[in-house]
Amino acid sequence: LIVLGQAPRDGTFVDNWDTWGTGLIDVADPLVEPGRFPGTVIPVPKPKERFGHIAAKPVDLMRHLIRVFSKQGALVLDPFAGSGAVGLAARQERRRFLGFELDTETASQAERRIEQAHNLFAK
Repeated sequence: LIVLGQAPRDGTFVDNWDTWGTGLIDVADPLVEPGRFPGTVIPVPKPKERFGHIAAKPVDLMRHLIRVFSKQGALVLDPFAGSGAVGLAARQERRRFLGFELDTETASQAERRIEQAHNLFAK
């Protein structure tokens, strides 16, 4: 289950985008058939590796959602960071990331995964 949220609009959706960089969606790369508007169900394969977490999310799906609902430089918040897939996707899409995870070992694994991937992309 993925929940997307945003604060109430301030003016029109376009005003919100101009001021805050949110409120509109970018469907230029829909992750479904070209020319089709993305729906509420997006079929993607489950990740083969779980990175120490029972519910690892597909990084490609997280990258897609981040691209659709935010612009570069935006802050992506994941209150249940788990395997770090959202943090990894945020870094790959040039967004800032803030993640929370209660389990310290899971948080450490996620942090290592995000940093290792970041170092690969930085080269």
